[in-house]
Amino acid sequence: AQSATGVQGLLVPDAVASEGFTDVAGLRELQDGRVLLVDPQERRIVLLGSDLAHQAEVGRQGQGPGEFLLPHRLFPLGTDTTAVVDRQNGRIVLLVGSSPLSRHMDLGGGPGCPGGAPVRLASIEASDGTGNLYFTLTSPQAVQILRWRPGSCADEAEPVTSIPGRGGQDMGGGIILGGELPPPLGPEHAWAVDPGGRVAVVHPAPWQVEITLPDGQRVTGPVIEHD
Repeated sequence: AQSATGVQGLLVPDAVASEGFTDVAGLRELQDGRVLLVDPQERRIVLLGSDLAHQAEVGRQGQGPGEFLLPHRLFPLGTDTTAVVDRQNGRIVLLVGSSPLSRHMDLGGGPGCPGGAPVRLASIEASDGTGNLYFTLTSPQAVQILRWRPGSCADEAEPVTSIPGRGGQDMGGGIILGGELPPPLGPEHAWAVDPGGRVAVVHPAPWQVEITLPDGQRVTGPVIEHD
């Protein structure tokens, strides 16, 4: 219950996992209530029941079709299809339910694409319920958020919105040297995507949420007062 000091206690959990994990980097609930979990420290993708009891190990270690070496993050792509970023193999493994597919996601590069360069794995940060992935491009002036449809070329990605940068020199690969450094533990911009493809950006000065709708329209909420 809400107390006079504004502190709320944690709710009683509906279920507790039957085993511990080292680094839970991603969770995804499937339509039947089962849960996919990725632990990059243990290099595992695990299927849990709706009661969070262990059911099965998903996939296997390797470099062949449907295999992975370092599963790092997972992104829901609608229904029960999930994209799992495999950093060590430099690719995305696709799961349908808990079953890996033999094919991997094309990252939008190659001779059929004018730009040739694929989407960088490290820049992918979100997905929506219609199968789009969202990645960022960093420059001294701004961090640009783009919406990309898997199967299309990377340079066909649609700009959605941007977050102000801090200046400095762009060294490529998302690395910016020089410019204004953020204060330690200071307020930062943050962003997220909902299943319908709406992109919310939280601006810290002043605290305010800006939502970009799938049709490009932007809605800005009121300033959030704080102490």
